[in-house]
Amino acid sequence: GAEIAPGEIIVTAQRRAEALEDVPMAITAISPQTFERAGVKNLTDLGQVAPGVLISYNGAVTQPSIRGITNVVAGNAFENNVAVYIDGFYTPDTVSISGDIANISGIEVLKGPQGTLYGRNATGGAILITTLAPSETFTGKAEVSYARFDERVANAFLSGPIADGVKFSV
Repeated sequence: GAEIAPGEIIVTAQRRAEALEDVPMAITAISPQTFERAGVKNLTDLGQVAPGVLISYNGAVTQPSIRGITNVVAGNAFENNVAVYIDGFYTPDTVSISGDIANISGIEVLKGPQGTLYGRNATGGAILITTLAPSETFTGKAEVSYARFDERVANAFLSGPIADGVKFSV
């Protein structure tokens, strides 16, 4: 591929690494630093940093919408019209995508129909979540918070080497 310039934003919206300016679609690329500065703690907060995105709930079911396109009916047997991919794998489970963000490398929000590259459940768009890869050196992040109604939240990420050529990420 082409050489990457310093500060250039690389996206995988077309299922290959490309410079954002070379991709012919509406994309919002979000870095982990942007999440931290905006106070984003989970996918539900994505609308704070991605215009036109709303992640809401219908009971325990997470219902993402991009540019107002979402499902009329939600439930465990129904898939969203906004496809969610985690590390390249489609995630149809509407409950598990509402978890906290601990090890995010970046998120790309693809706006508009993405059926050609991301299948039948991408009518409204796609949300591509990339997690941090296992690290060559020990690294981690931990966060503890306390909120009203005695809510306590702990969130952690740890990564590092186990043996020569073997790394872990938890």
